[in-house]
Amino acid sequence: MEEDFFLIEKTQNRLVINLFLMIFLSYIIRNKKCKFEFKKGHEFTVNS
Repeated sequence: MEEDFFLIEKTQNRLVINLFLMIFLSYIIRNKKCKFEFKKGHEFTVNS
């Protein structure tokens, strides 16, 4: 019983870590795209 609980805890931790990594990576990718678009958009709003 204790062993099963430990196994569940380990897999849960792994899932949380995987989820965090996915969110982190998607955030970085989105940020790189957004920074460029934000600069363009900012210049556009300043000009108009």
